[in-house]
Amino acid sequence: MLRFSQRQPRVKQQPYQWYTRIRLFEYARSLCKTVEELTDEEFERGLHVVNRYYQCHASYRTNWPLSAGKGPQGASDRHDPERVNYIGTPRRHKYYSFSIFHVELGNLRVGATPHNATELEFDMALRLTSARGANTAVVRNYQRPPFSGPQSIVQRDQIDILELEPRIRRSGVINPGGTRGFDEVQCHICDKWRRVDEETLRLFQNRILLRQQFCKTLSPFL
Repeated sequence: MLRFSQRQPRVKQQPYQWYTRIRLFEYARSLCKTVEELTDEEFERGLHVVNRYYQCHASYRTNWPLSAGKGPQGASDRHDPERVNYIGTPRRHKYYSFSIFHVELGNLRVGATPHNATELEFDMALRLTSARGANTAVVRNYQRPPFSGPQSIVQRDQIDILELEPRIRRSGVINPGGTRGFDEVQCHICDKWRRVDEETLRLFQNRILLRQQFCKTLSPFL
């Protein structure tokens, strides 16, 4: 958990350039509260802390990336969902599977679902899902691209992100150059699928192409 300074902020700087709900949630969590439970004074201080955090961590502003001035500018904006829920494009939880996420939510609280989970439960389940996904071959190898699952509770209504489920992609058509480093080929003897790299794919493609050309050459004489 992040540690926040107990010093009182200086006179408010207008505007607050940098903000994400993710960091405001971490600040509220340090007070054992939710974002909605913060008083107006705590909310203002949270904006100051979050803005200062991103001023000191330029890499987050660049990698997420964040746009300046998108967050609330004071307690008067706390009921503006577009400002309060701004998160940029965060890269927090690398791996995600909807089925694993459901299991992790259930482990945290019986009956918990993505739509009734608290923000703390949702965030903890995302962390646990990513950790478990890193040790699950299908999730680790077939989630494209990484960080494509939900990164915050504000994305739980985005069905295409929330219900992401990495699956093995198998195809009898070998297409070198169209893969992301690895793909699968099917053995013509035992019909089993094997995961191979791009160079092996090219080798099989050339062998199949030459065999087809050879058969076409011989066909008039057969």
